[in-house]
Amino acid sequence: MTHWGLMLLLMFAIHPLSWSADAAPVQAIQLPKQSVPAPDFSLPALDGSVFSLHDARGHVVVLHFWATWCVSCRREMPGVDAFWHQAKKKGWVLLAVNVDRGSSERVAAFVSSLGLKLPILLDADGTVRQRYHVRMLPTTYVIGRSGRILGRFFGEREWMHADMMSALDSLVGRETP
Repeated sequence: MTHWGLMLLLMFAIHPLSWSADAAPVQAIQLPKQSVPAPDFSLPALDGSVFSLHDARGHVVVLHFWATWCVSCRREMPGVDAFWHQAKKKGWVLLAVNVDRGSSERVAAFVSSLGLKLPILLDADGTVRQRYHVRMLPTTYVIGRSGRILGRFFGEREWMHADMMSALDSLVGRETP
Protein backbone atom coordinates (compact mmCIF):
# COMPACT_ATOMS: atom_id res chain seq x y z
CA MET A 1 0.00 0.00 0.00
CA THR A 2 1.32 3.47 -0.84
CA HIS A 3 1.99 6.13 1.76
CA TRP A 4 -1.05 8.11 0.54
CA GLY A 5 -3.23 5.01 0.59
CA LEU A 6 -2.28 4.32 4.20
CA MET A 7 -2.93 7.95 5.16
CA LEU A 8 -6.39 7.82 3.58
CA LEU A 9 -7.11 4.51 5.28
CA LEU A 10 -6.06 5.94 8.66
CA MET A 11 -8.05 9.14 8.08
CA PHE A 12 -11.27 7.30 7.25
CA ALA A 13 -10.86 4.26 9.48
CA ILE A 14 -10.14 6.29 12.59
CA HIS A 15 -12.39 9.30 12.05
CA PRO A 16 -14.60 9.94 15.11
CA LEU A 17 -17.76 7.90 14.92
CA SER A 18 -19.85 10.51 16.72
CA TRP A 19 -19.65 13.90 18.35
CA SER A 20 -21.13 12.77 21.66
CA ALA A 21 -19.32 13.01 24.96
CA ASP A 22 -18.93 9.22 24.95
CA ALA A 23 -15.56 7.82 24.00
CA ALA A 24 -15.26 6.90 20.35
CA PRO A 25 -13.53 3.57 19.76
CA VAL A 26 -10.94 5.35 17.66
CA GLN A 27 -10.34 9.00 16.96
CA ALA A 28 -8.02 10.66 14.47
CA ILE A 29 -4.36 9.89 14.87
CA GLN A 30 -2.11 12.79 13.92
CA LEU A 31 0.89 11.76 11.89
CA PRO A 32 4.05 13.88 12.17
CA LYS A 33 4.85 16.05 9.14
CA GLN A 34 8.39 14.75 9.30
CA SER A 35 10.12 11.96 11.16
CA VAL A 36 11.25 13.25 14.55
CA PRO A 37 12.89 11.49 17.48
CA ALA A 38 10.88 11.22 20.67
CA PRO A 39 12.33 13.46 23.38
CA ASP A 40 14.22 11.28 25.87
CA PHE A 41 13.36 11.46 29.55
CA SER A 42 13.75 9.74 32.89
CA LEU A 43 10.88 9.73 35.39
CA PRO A 44 10.19 8.13 38.74
CA ALA A 45 7.53 5.44 38.75
CA LEU A 46 4.82 5.05 41.34
CA ASP A 47 6.49 1.81 42.49
CA GLY A 48 9.72 3.70 43.33
CA SER A 49 11.75 2.64 40.28
CA VAL A 50 13.01 5.04 37.61
CA PHE A 51 12.21 4.64 33.92
CA SER A 52 14.20 6.13 31.04
CA LEU A 53 12.74 6.18 27.55
CA HIS A 54 16.06 5.18 25.97
CA ASP A 55 15.79 1.87 27.87
CA ALA A 56 12.77 0.98 25.71
CA ARG A 57 14.61 1.48 22.39
CA GLY A 58 13.75 -1.39 20.05
CA HIS A 59 10.18 -1.61 21.41
CA VAL A 60 7.02 0.19 20.40
CA VAL A 61 6.17 2.62 23.22
CA VAL A 62 2.68 3.94 23.88
CA LEU A 63 3.15 7.04 26.03
CA HIS A 64 -0.14 8.03 27.66
CA PHE A 65 -0.42 11.36 29.54
CA TRP A 66 -3.23 11.57 32.11
CA ALA A 67 -4.25 13.07 35.49
CA THR A 68 -6.47 12.02 38.38
CA TRP A 69 -8.45 15.28 38.12
CA CYS A 70 -9.23 14.68 34.42
CA VAL A 71 -12.71 13.12 34.14
CA SER A 72 -12.05 11.53 30.73
CA CYS A 73 -8.74 10.12 31.99
CA ARG A 74 -10.41 8.59 35.04
CA ARG A 75 -13.10 6.94 32.90
CA GLU A 76 -10.67 5.40 30.42
CA MET A 77 -7.95 4.15 32.80
CA PRO A 78 -9.46 0.65 33.25
CA GLY A 79 -9.37 0.33 29.44
CA VAL A 80 -5.80 1.63 29.31
CA ASP A 81 -4.84 -1.01 31.88
CA ALA A 82 -6.55 -3.75 29.83
CA PHE A 83 -4.75 -2.50 26.71
CA TRP A 84 -1.43 -2.67 28.59
CA HIS A 85 -1.95 -6.41 29.11
CA GLN A 86 -2.47 -6.85 25.35
CA ALA A 87 0.42 -4.56 24.44
CA LYS A 88 2.82 -6.61 26.59
CA LYS A 89 1.94 -9.71 24.55
CA LYS A 90 3.08 -7.86 21.41
CA GLY A 91 6.33 -6.75 23.06
CA TRP A 92 5.09 -3.16 23.28
CA VAL A 93 5.67 -0.88 26.26
CA LEU A 94 2.79 1.23 27.61
CA LEU A 95 3.65 4.00 30.03
CA ALA A 96 0.95 5.99 31.80
CA VAL A 97 2.53 9.36 32.63
CA ASN A 98 0.60 11.05 35.41
CA VAL A 99 0.87 14.84 35.40
CA ASP A 100 -0.74 15.64 38.79
CA ARG A 101 1.25 18.27 40.68
CA GLY A 102 2.54 17.63 44.18
CA SER A 103 2.43 14.43 46.18
CA SER A 104 1.92 11.03 44.55
CA GLU A 105 -0.47 9.92 47.34
CA ARG A 106 -3.58 10.88 45.35
CA VAL A 107 -2.24 8.99 42.31
CA ALA A 108 -1.46 5.91 44.41
CA ALA A 109 -4.95 5.98 45.96
CA PHE A 110 -6.60 6.25 42.54
CA VAL A 111 -4.50 3.45 41.05
CA SER A 112 -5.19 1.22 44.05
CA SER A 113 -8.93 1.92 44.00
CA LEU A 114 -9.16 0.61 40.43
CA GLY A 115 -6.63 -2.19 40.85
CA LEU A 116 -4.52 -0.87 37.97
CA LYS A 117 -1.33 -2.80 37.26
CA LEU A 118 0.23 -0.84 34.37
CA PRO A 119 3.40 1.20 34.92
CA ILE A 120 2.61 4.68 36.24
CA LEU A 121 5.28 7.34 35.79
CA LEU A 122 5.14 10.61 37.75
CA ASP A 123 5.74 13.93 35.97
CA ALA A 124 4.81 16.14 38.93
CA ASP A 125 6.80 19.16 37.69
CA GLY A 126 5.45 18.90 34.13
CA THR A 127 8.87 18.68 32.46
CA VAL A 128 8.05 15.73 30.21
CA ARG A 129 4.56 17.05 29.54
CA GLN A 130 6.14 20.27 28.24
CA ARG A 131 8.75 18.44 26.14
CA TYR A 132 5.93 16.56 24.39
CA HIS A 133 3.80 19.72 24.02
CA VAL A 134 0.85 18.16 25.83
CA ARG A 135 -1.93 20.75 25.85
CA MET A 136 -4.93 18.55 26.71
CA LEU A 137 -5.56 15.33 28.56
CA PRO A 138 -5.56 12.55 27.84
CA THR A 139 -2.89 12.72 25.12
CA THR A 140 -1.12 9.65 23.77
CA TYR A 141 2.04 9.33 21.67
CA VAL A 142 3.06 6.21 19.77
CA ILE A 143 6.83 5.85 19.48
CA GLY A 144 8.33 3.36 17.07
CA ARG A 145 11.07 0.83 17.68
CA SER A 146 13.54 3.33 16.21
CA GLY A 147 12.71 5.88 18.91
CA ARG A 148 10.86 8.15 16.47
CA ILE A 149 7.33 9.48 16.95
CA LEU A 150 4.85 7.62 14.74
CA GLY A 151 1.75 9.55 15.77
CA ARG A 152 -0.30 11.05 18.56
CA PHE A 153 -3.94 11.29 19.51
CA PHE A 154 -6.07 13.20 21.94
CA GLY A 155 -9.06 12.48 24.10
CA GLU A 156 -10.83 9.55 25.65
CA ARG A 157 -11.19 6.32 23.68
CA GLU A 158 -12.22 2.71 23.96
CA TRP A 159 -8.79 1.12 24.18
CA MET A 160 -9.92 -2.47 23.70
CA HIS A 161 -12.16 -1.81 20.68
CA ALA A 162 -11.08 -3.82 17.61
CA ASP A 163 -10.86 -0.65 15.49
CA MET A 164 -8.46 0.90 18.00
CA MET A 165 -6.18 -2.14 17.98
CA SER A 166 -6.29 -2.26 14.17
CA ALA A 167 -5.45 1.44 13.83
CA LEU A 168 -2.47 1.14 16.18
CA ASP A 169 -1.24 -1.99 14.39
CA SER A 170 -1.46 -0.12 11.06
CA LEU A 171 0.38 2.87 12.48
CA VAL A 172 3.18 0.69 13.87
CA GLY A 173 3.30 -1.32 10.65
CA ARG A 174 4.14 1.77 8.60
CA GLU A 175 7.41 2.34 10.47
CA THR A 176 10.40 1.81 8.25
CA PRO A 177 13.39 0.00 9.75
